[in-house]
Amino acid sequence: MDNIQIVGLLILYSILTFASILLFNKGKNKINTLIFSFILASFLSFTAYLFTPYQNYDLSRHQELVEIYEKYDLTDLRKHFNESSLEPIPKVYSYAISKTGNIRLLQYFVVLFGYFIIFYLVADYCKQKKVDIPNFIIIIVLAIFGQSILYFYSGLYNYLAINIFVFAAYTDYIQKKNKKALLLYILSMLIHTSMLFPVAILFLLKISNNKINKINIGLIIVGILTVTTIVPLLVDSLGIKALEPVAKMLEAYTERDALFHRFYRGIGLIIDIIKIALSVIICIIHRKHKKDSAISSYVLLLIIAILIMLPKAIVVIRFASLAFYISIILLIDLNGNEYKKSKLFFITMALFAGICATYGLHSILPNIWNEKEEKFTILLEDNRNIRYQ
Repeated sequence: MDNIQIVGLLILYSILTFASILLFNKGKNKINTLIFSFILASFLSFTAYLFTPYQNYDLSRHQELVEIYEKYDLTDLRKHFNESSLEPIPKVYSYAISKTGNIRLLQYFVVLFGYFIIFYLVADYCKQKKVDIPNFIIIIVLAIFGQSILYFYSGLYNYLAINIFVFAAYTDYIQKKNKKALLLYILSMLIHTSMLFPVAILFLLKISNNKINKINIGLIIVGILTVTTIVPLLVDSLGIKALEPVAKMLEAYTERDALFHRFYRGIGLIIDIIKIALSVIICIIHRKHKKDSAISSYVLLLIIAILIMLPKAIVVIRFASLAFYISIILLIDLNGNEYKKSKLFFITMALFAGICATYGLHSILPNIWNEKEEKFTILLEDNRNIRYQ
């Protein structure tokens, strides 16, 4: 695919996105919402398709697994499952992609589905709350850049799991469809085990009658200390191999200096902190208008857990986005209340949306545009070129 074709497709997607916003504004037809969500998600998944990872990116690791699976048959895949049963869905998906012969489809479909469910959630709820187009555009920009595009395109499964969890929370707390929500919570954990963290907090809140108190905060502290201390001890001292995958996963969450590795990104760390601060503000406003707001209680308890886990960068990177996404649901829910009259509040949100968009584009463009050759690149000058030829 040459530059002219790529630019043409990007322009076409931009036109279709604009047209879909106009279509979204007409009537309450669910089909309009589906079309809008699919077109916008398709635009982003196309840029994900162009994304070329550097060797230290998570996407390189995911693609290596696809290359391994190219030589596998179903018997080999079953043996691999027996070695590690954690996160089965990514393994099956990677195996399916390995049989297509196009490794870029790995990120394409994950990003397509991940953004589609978030856009559908936002668009559907905005229609219910009769959000006007200017505010809707602000909320959509926040939905696009509320999580780092670069991290989503590279990490894939953890952010897909986060998006599914957010949709589950919407289904649980807003739509009151508890059985469907339970299945979605389980699905998120099967995609990425890190979702055990927000699910555990959700369980604590529910058994506390959706109230934040000293008991569930204390249990979070004890739980974090217990899991991060005892699991590695059981693996190292007693050699319990069944816990090795869990211990390996915990390593990323217990590095003492992990947060400091992010300072070179500067603006990324600041944006994550602003996400947490804005999430708290939105929750406070929401609780002012809806005193029995269980969903805002969950966001606040999650943020407390995030702060307890500091200075662990990966916790901030992943779960600040989760808290912020659920806060967007609260923002839409508040559309009919006093905050709508506050121009200052929406100017603040609009500015933050602009900052997120600028940072998001700045982080992703170097990975799909080769400045040296002045063209959209599908190759890197390293030993991974062959998979893109």
